Amino acid sequence: MRRRILAFLQATVLTVTMSLLPAVIPAQAQVTVPYTVVPGDTLYLIAGRYNTSVRAIVYANNLGSDSIYPGQNLVIPVSLAAGALYNVQPGDTLYLVGRKYGLSSYQLAQENGITNGVIYPGRTLKIPAGGTSVPYVVQPGDTLAAVAGYFNTTAGRIAADNGLSPATALSPGQVLIVPTGPLSTYTVQPGDSLYTIATRYKTTVAFVTAVNNLVSNAIYPSQNIFVPAPSATGTVVYTAAEENLLARLITAEADGEPFAAQVGVGAVVLNRVKSPLFPDTITGVIYEIDPTTGAYQFTPVLNGWINNPASASGIAAARDALAGQDPTNGALYYFNTNVTNQWLQSLPVAIVIGDLKFSY
Repeated sequence: MRRRILAFLQATVLTVTMSLLPAVIPAQAQVTVPYTVVPGDTLYLIAGRYNTSVRAIVYANNLGSDSIYPGQNLVIPVSLAAGALYNVQPGDTLYLVGRKYGLSSYQLAQENGITNGVIYPGRTLKIPAGGTSVPYVVQPGDTLAAVAGYFNTTAGRIAADNGLSPATALSPGQVLIVPTGPLSTYTVQPGDSLYTIATRYKTTVAFVTAVNNLVSNAIYPSQNIFVPAPSATGTVVYTAAEENLLARLITAEADGEPFAAQVGVGAVVLNRVKSPLFPDTITGVIYEIDPTTGAYQFTPVLNGWINNPASASGIAAARDALAGQDPTNGALYYFNTNVTNQWLQSLPVAIVIGDLKFSY
């Protein structure tokens, strides 16, 4: 069965034309984003806003002329390699904009100097390359479990990311946002095969095939394909319940802090999971009891705040941390900058974000 994936970071449909792009198409060359025409718009103005061309928009939408009208739905081809721009619309959040491009909220915030996680209509965002998810078009016979198998993730994670029940039956043509973790590009070399590339990047042939919308195992030298971004710290296996638990901890500990600090709290938990000094699961780390003092490691577990629902910001920060974002560069501890505990204050400082100090 031919599986068909919407192009990397694409919200609706991919439009690539050899007349507009070079013969060897970079993997991050062209994607499209949805746009609804508003009064006063012209193709020239829209093209300037998205750093593309009138010709490209006309081709992408099969327009017979340059005429457009308010309320008309278009897809706008943009180049992530050259640096795409996005004009924030009413109702947009960093999380929703990120979904359109397969990016995390943290990546967007960092690229645009946003410290509080809030964006307003009319603001222009710079869209960085390097997404953490791809849209996928459901094919006949697909199930959540089957799609999860293609991408080395879980059916529960796909269901959660798309607002579905784990028991939901999929419909052909339905579009899912599927988490991949950070991606980078690789230029195929003579003698390469999907197996050797997958082995080199510690993934599977099925993953490389799915992410790149390949219909066979045939690849050719100089072809650019998506592969998992290299990670020196490894990955953490987790359940949907643990993702929610992490989001609740972040909410309880840092909901009023800059978004980068919220991601940092999640990263500290994951860094502990990877460290031999702490339990090897998210649940184990969060509910760990200090063997010396007999107290919980995290105050929200002690006072019960861990049981409060996660905020939207906490959920986005948890997903960013789980996708590999770590603004702390490997910190194992965090605490308020005004704490008087001499042992904590003696730890080597990794970074200070807002009122939180992250240490090793």
